[in-house]
Amino acid sequence: MTRLIDAARRCGQLQLIPSLLDEAAKKCPSLNEQRINGNKSGKSSTPVSSEAGFYLCKALYFWYTGR
Repeated sequence: MTRLIDAARRCGQLQLIPSLLDEAAKKCPSLNEQRINGNKSGKSSTPVSSEAGFYLCKALYFWYTGR
């Protein structure tokens, strides 16, 4: 996904990325568990690597958009 975000930046299509990030958040079980249960402790039953990858992509998007 980081490559897709980078390619979108080069093509001037960053407006497509927020919807993709929303879809990725829906597919990530640990993010959904935190959203549904209000789990702020960060403890989940799934590996943290998927969560870390999601937040890396989100940060890259925010960096490219200047937020």
